[in-house]
Amino acid sequence: MKKFISVLCVFLITLFAVSGCASSTSNESNEIENTERTFTVETILPDGQKTTQSETTVDIYLGEYLRDKGIVNGDQTDSTFKVTEVNGNQAADNQKWVLSVDGKETDQDINGIKIENGAVYSFTLTNN
Repeated sequence: MKKFISVLCVFLITLFAVSGCASSTSNESNEIENTERTFTVETILPDGQKTTQSETTVDIYLGEYLRDKGIVNGDQTDSTFKVTEVNGNQAADNQKWVLSVDGKETDQDINGIKIENGAVYSFTLTNN
């Protein structure tokens, strides 16, 4: 009987510990998802004209936010989103939009980029 009570106690302690960790992780995840982020979007045209706008959101992914706000438009394929227009500036057939994050060029799809507080996302229109 003592052995049964000991096993039962260990089981209950383990059960409470695991359920407490799970709710803590869930709460931390919700806090991250609901954290307000302020960031900058730059549009740089071939003639050097640059516009800068500050954005604030609780959204997590850059692509979703920029599309929903009408800042970017483009073509979605099975695996990537090709930006063809930024702030009303359409890329011509011989041009493309190049994304830089905090001054570093990236070829990562905007759908997979997480919005970071204080980050600068620059879209530069370049000739192919």
